[in-house]
Amino acid sequence: MFLYFLNVYMLNKLSIAHSKISTAVYFQDKCFQLVMRVLTSFRTSDMDSAIKTLDQQKIDTLMKYIYRGFETPSEKTCSLLLAWHERVST
Repeated sequence: MFLYFLNVYMLNKLSIAHSKISTAVYFQDKCFQLVMRVLTSFRTSDMDSAIKTLDQQKIDTLMKYIYRGFETPSEKTCSLLLAWHERVST
C-alpha cells in the first residue's frame, strides 16, 4: 500500500516538475526516464485511482509522456503504456 501512495505522489510531483524543467535535453531525458520508472511500477488495478488524483493539466502532461514512451517502445513498457493510454483517454 505504501508503494501505491508513493507512486501517486511521484506522478503528481513529476507532472508539476514538467512545466518547470529546463529545456536542456539532458534534463528532459532524465525526467522522462523517471516518469517511465514510476508509470511501470503501478499495478494496472491502481491506475484508475491514481489518475483520479490528477487535474486536467497533469493529465495532459501524463499523455505527453505516454506518447513519448510510444516513440521508444520496449517489451516491458509497451503494454503498460497502452493500459495507461486507455485509462487516461476514457
